[in-house]
Amino acid sequence: MIYFTSDLHFQHNKIMQYSPAFRNYTNTEEMNEALIALWNDTVKKDDTVYNLGDFSMVANIKKIVPIAKRLNGKHILILGNHDHAIRRNKDKLTSELKDDGNLIFESIKEYGYLRLPEGEFALSHYPMAGWEGQQHGSVMLHGHLHDYISEVKGKILNVGFDLHGKLLSLDEILEFVKDLPMLPYRKEDNERMIAIKANDDKAVRKKMIANELKNINSVYGTLDSLTTEKLANFKALANLVANEIIDDFKNGGFSKSLSINLNDFICDEVNFFLDERLKIGIAFYFSEGDDEKIKTLLYNKLRALIPQEFEIKISLEW
Repeated sequence: MIYFTSDLHFQHNKIMQYSPAFRNYTNTEEMNEALIALWNDTVKKDDTVYNLGDFSMVANIKKIVPIAKRLNGKHILILGNHDHAIRRNKDKLTSELKDDGNLIFESIKEYGYLRLPEGEFALSHYPMAGWEGQQHGSVMLHGHLHDYISEVKGKILNVGFDLHGKLLSLDEILEFVKDLPMLPYRKEDNERMIAIKANDDKAVRKKMIANELKNINSVYGTLDSLTTEKLANFKALANLVANEIIDDFKNGGFSKSLSINLNDFICDEVNFFLDERLKIGIAFYFSEGDDEKIKTLLYNKLRALIPQEFEIKISLEW
């Protein structure tokens, strides 16, 4: 079996405060023992674990070795930003044996690329926006974010312990990424980039590059990337919700009121907007149904369907 994990942070007394969901312990000794038990209950002697960094927070290698020696399996470490002691003692740790007869670490690297019959995997402590083999379907596996998920699109997954509460098997990795899109590492149909590539005046190109960098990092650039197709998809969702409410109303699903008229209840229009915090939202405009009960129903149903990154605003008109 092959497993993946990251950011175990052995001997880190503050990690229980920062990421408490799976670290409900009274002290670091208790946490260390629980992590070792979890590892050894999962991993057998002949299994392989790809650990994507931040194994321990201590600077003294003499405190790291006793823990690493107790862990089952073939242990491959991709170095994280806190693995300074391990980095300094790399040769020692890849030549000495641990309790199960395997090396303490089979290898210690800054980056890895794994080719398996099930697929290819780029291994890094840090999430990458573009990675080896991305355009051919490889998967980016990383840590560093603890219990957060990277907002990079495509086949990318944080394997951190604090996100999953366990070591992930290869099958679990494949289940997470199977429906994620295979994306190119660059957008060759970007008209602004095509214009930059076509211009050989260095001074002009410098200005064009600066403008494109601003556009990429601007909320307005994000708005510009939202397509009419997405608007149409959101409108279709809104009309499905409207039809559900009409059916519910006809079948006596909620008390009727003289103020509610659902004869022509449809979503007429959908637009993107920026709120006062410059967060992108979706504005839905419905004809008829001008009632707070309907508005609340719409909001709750749409909130369950629309990605949380978007604010929602609903307008009901006669």
